[in-house]
Amino acid sequence: MRGWYVDGSFEKIIYLHHRGALKVRASTKSLKFWNLELLRAQCIVETCRTLNTNSQAVIQTQPSVSMVRKFFRRHVERIRRPVIHHLGLGWQFPLPPDVVLSILDTYFFQNPTTIGELSLCCHSLAQLCRSRRLRALSVDTQFLEPLQDFATSLRRYSDMHELIQDLCIVGDNISSFPAAFAEQLHFILTHSYPKLTRLEMSFRAPWSSFPKQFQHACHSMFSQPALREVVFNRLCIRVDMLSHLPNISSLEIRGDADRQPLPLSRRSDSCCTPEHLVFCDSSNTGIITRNLFHEESPLKLTRLKKMEAYISNVQAGSLALPLKMCARTLTSLHLYLGASGNAIPATIDLGLLTHLEDILLTCDLTKGPQHHFSQVLDALSRLGSQPAPVRHRHLLQITLVFRNNDIDFIKYPKWDRLNALFAPSLETEWPKLANMNIHIMHETVRDRLRRYVQYSLREKIGSLMPGLHHARILKIHSSFQSLEFWDF
Repeated sequence: MRGWYVDGSFEKIIYLHHRGALKVRASTKSLKFWNLELLRAQCIVETCRTLNTNSQAVIQTQPSVSMVRKFFRRHVERIRRPVIHHLGLGWQFPLPPDVVLSILDTYFFQNPTTIGELSLCCHSLAQLCRSRRLRALSVDTQFLEPLQDFATSLRRYSDMHELIQDLCIVGDNISSFPAAFAEQLHFILTHSYPKLTRLEMSFRAPWSSFPKQFQHACHSMFSQPALREVVFNRLCIRVDMLSHLPNISSLEIRGDADRQPLPLSRRSDSCCTPEHLVFCDSSNTGIITRNLFHEESPLKLTRLKKMEAYISNVQAGSLALPLKMCARTLTSLHLYLGASGNAIPATIDLGLLTHLEDILLTCDLTKGPQHHFSQVLDALSRLGSQPAPVRHRHLLQITLVFRNNDIDFIKYPKWDRLNALFAPSLETEWPKLANMNIHIMHETVRDRLRRYVQYSLREKIGSLMPGLHHARILKIHSSFQSLEFWDF
C-alpha cells in the first residue's frame, strides 16, 4: 500500500490517493513518499486520538496489515469531496507532543530508519522526531563527506550538540588521514556534548598508532560531563588511557589491551571504577586479562556490580585476580567460556563471591564434554564456599548454556552430579534461588526436529534432576543458533 503525504490533513491524502490526483500534484515539494510502515505508524496515532488516549496509555501491539486496510477504507468512504482549505500549511499534528514521543519510544526506539522517514512526512512530525532522530548517531571516519556533513550540521544548528546522547565513531586506519579528515574529526571530537551518555569507538587499529592530536581529542571526548558508558570495539587500547574515564559506570572492552610501563611523572592518580564491566580476552595466554587488572592499571573494581567476560576456558584461571578485587560488591557474573580444542580447562574459583545474585556459565559439549562439564560443576561447587548460613544466601538465578551438536547429548553430562549440588535441602543452602535455567544450543539439528528436541529435553533432563524439578525452579530452553565466542 502506497500513498503520498501533503502538508494537510491525513483525510486529504486519502482523498488524493483515492481520486488519482497524485499524478497532478506529484511535482509539489511538499509531497513525500509514504510506505506501509508509515501508514502503520499513522494508524497507531489515529487510533490513539480516537480513543482519547494520553502518554500513559499506548496501544500494546503493532497494527496488522488488515487493520491498516480497514483504516484506509474507512477514511476513503468518509471523504467524498476535497476540502480546499485543508491544504493550508498551518496544519498541526492532532496529538499532544508527549503522546507522539511516547509512541516513538515504544514502537520505534530501535528503528532509526522509520523515525527518519516519519520526520519527512510533515513539518510537525519533523520537529517532534528531531530529538529522537539525533539521539543516537554514527560517524564513519573512512569517508570525508559524512565527516563534513556532521561537522557542518554542528556548526549550523546551535542546539544539535545538546540532543546527541549516543555517539559511535567507526573507522580503520586512522593514522593515514589527510589534513581535511583530521580537521573535521578534531572539531567533532572536541565539541561539547552536554547530554552525551554513551560513546563507542570502533577502530581496527592499535591506540599507539593514532596521531597525538587524535589521542588528545579523544581525551577531550572522554571528559564530557554526562558520559557514563564507553565501548572500545576492535580497538587495541592502552590500559593507562582508562585513567581519563573516572566518572563512567559502564565499560566494554571488546579488543586487545596493551600495557606499557609509565614513568612516575606521567602516572595519573585518577582511576576508572565502573559498576558494569564487559571484556573479551581472545588471546591464548590470558595476557589481555592480566594487563587490564595489573596492579599499576587505573582500572579498579571497587564499585563493580556486574561483570561479563569472554575468555578461553583454558585461561579462565586468570580471572582469579579480578574476581578477588570485586568479591564484596559483585552481584552478577556472566562467564562465556570458549573451548580451546580438547585441552583441560582451568579451575574457576568463585569461593569469595558471597554477594552474588546471578551467575551464567557456558559449556561446550562438542569438544571434550566430560572435562568442560566438570569445569562447570567444579565452579558451582566452589560458589560461596564459606560456611553456612553465609553460603548461597543471596543467589537468585543460575543459568547454564550448553553448546551441542548431538541430539543424544543427554548421556554425556553427569546430571546427577549437578542435581547433587542442591541436595539435601534446597531451602537451607539456596534459600532465595528462584530460577535454574538450562539453555541448550543445537547447531546441527534440522528444523523438523526442533519441536521434538524441545519436548524431549524437558522430559529427560527434568527426570534426571528431581530436586530442582520438584521445586519448580528448573527451566529448560533450546535454541538453534551459533555464538561467536565458542571458538578462540
